[in-house]
Amino acid sequence: MVTAHYLLMLTFVKHANMYADTAIEYLCCFPEALEIGYLDADYGVARQLIAAVTPFATSDMLGSLERLLLPYRGSDQSEYGYAQWLLLTSIDITKRSATVKRKITRWQHKFNFKLPPFPEPRVWHPGDSLVRSPIPNKDIAEFTDQQWYDAIARYATDGIQLAEDHHLVGGVHELARAFEGATRMDPSRFARLAASLPDQAHPAYFDAALRGISKSSVAIEDAIALFLRCHQLPEHPCGRELCWSIGSFAQNELPPTVLSIANWYAMEDPDPDKDTWRIESLPGGQPYYGGSIDTAGMNSTRGAAALVIGDLLAADVSYSPHFLPTIELLIHDPIVSVRACAIKALMALAMIDREQAAVWLAETCQSDEQLLSSDYVHRLLRPLLITHFELLLPVLERMISSSGEAISTTGASIATLVALAIPEAQYLVATCLVGSAAQRLGVARIYAANIKLYGRQYQSQLVELFSDLDPQVRSEAASCFHDLSGNDLLEIEEIVSGFIASEGLNSDPTHLVYALGNTTAKLPDVVCMLCERLLATVEITNDYQARDQYAMQADSLIALLLRVYSQTMDPSVQNRCLNVLDRIAIQGFPRIDRALIDYER
Repeated sequence: MVTAHYLLMLTFVKHANMYADTAIEYLCCFPEALEIGYLDADYGVARQLIAAVTPFATSDMLGSLERLLLPYRGSDQSEYGYAQWLLLTSIDITKRSATVKRKITRWQHKFNFKLPPFPEPRVWHPGDSLVRSPIPNKDIAEFTDQQWYDAIARYATDGIQLAEDHHLVGGVHELARAFEGATRMDPSRFARLAASLPDQAHPAYFDAALRGISKSSVAIEDAIALFLRCHQLPEHPCGRELCWSIGSFAQNELPPTVLSIANWYAMEDPDPDKDTWRIESLPGGQPYYGGSIDTAGMNSTRGAAALVIGDLLAADVSYSPHFLPTIELLIHDPIVSVRACAIKALMALAMIDREQAAVWLAETCQSDEQLLSSDYVHRLLRPLLITHFELLLPVLERMISSSGEAISTTGASIATLVALAIPEAQYLVATCLVGSAAQRLGVARIYAANIKLYGRQYQSQLVELFSDLDPQVRSEAASCFHDLSGNDLLEIEEIVSGFIASEGLNSDPTHLVYALGNTTAKLPDVVCMLCERLLATVEITNDYQARDQYAMQADSLIALLLRVYSQTMDPSVQNRCLNVLDRIAIQGFPRIDRALIDYER
């Protein structure tokens, strides 16, 4: 399986501009592929892939990649954070979100990693490929339309053969890939060429043309002609690619005939006929699509059509008469993953008819509880609860009480966000705070993220979460300090003091130490209390975990103490700093010598 991952990932690297989103989707479905590297380059293949595809990926798929990497820790827990550091820094620098930049800074601050050299490709030289097109690229570049007709007719089957030069040569799919590349270079010509192909041509060539025009400056009339031609093919083999291609032209004014194509595939196409995300790919293995309803939906034809209808309606609300009957059918689709995709259409509908969107969301969420795991449900439910709380309260309550921990956590997070806006939801938060660990985690997540705006409002609850029995809840609550800077800590000094006195300090002091390093406020008591409390735990116990946690922060703590010492003229504060530094030295951390030498300079 590792070899299969390796070969496929290198194929994606080679064709990154064409398969960027597909490659990221692949990593989300098979996160174990992130660990594939070389003997001299940990995670090297995954780093190559991320670096290659992120410049071309859509914002949605970049978001999926971030959601995969931000909680990622790797299999070697002794190098906590190292894997994430390598992978996050592989994201194209122009595509990094603020969250990714903060996380990279955090690891740099915490571990002072020296990023290893970026791995060089190990398989291909320029122009090489694992499986080549049956016609050399240099010959294809000069093909006339008639030569393309002849080649498409000749290569209508799949297969791989070994050529005389010992390279693998493919069939229809490899030539179709070359056809797609040619379409990107000259989209109008190849859109017309594809539209003139006979019905007997392999569907891979039509799919290739549809993909090729999707990210190009093709004339809209040529694109429309290709859409109509592909839809006319017997048995409608190109439905999914056809829908995605139509969606890529959402900013254009599309005629009713094209809108009707999207409607047809949303209502009539037989794919999918089952919820593949429930099925294990191998006995005892991972389910297909990593068990993700949303990913399974977008990889089906009706699901793709539902998503594209949402894009089209969001781009032009005047399309609503064309799509409303279809949306109503989609939210009652027998396949859960299709209903999840239909909710994206409801998100667009909410812009023009919030009441109808809320009613249909409540209806579709009455069915399979696993639908509540869909990201589209989460994104639509939160804003609609503000205006339709009573109508959608049963949906939120089902999420909170779900036996699925991830669903329950998300439900608690949504309830907490809504409670910050409307008082009717506050009782839900109180229930979550005395509920399961998953529910408390959801509350902690929102409290931590909104401390700047609402910290005083929920101060006592946040301080309680610092000492929660569940370590994950404690860690999530402690993350509230990480993005604070300037005088932010001064505004919530009581919360800071509550954290220092809590069990959470020994679990994860990283965020507070980081924030103290960035603050412009003078907080001598806070710095001294923090150092004294961490030292006390190390001094009175043989807890190696606590000692290791302290050791990771030692450099930062010494720097904070020296800064406090230099900023104050109060002898009592200076003596306190010196006493703590003496205690640090007794614990045998030699780095204090280097810090003092630097300070004296």
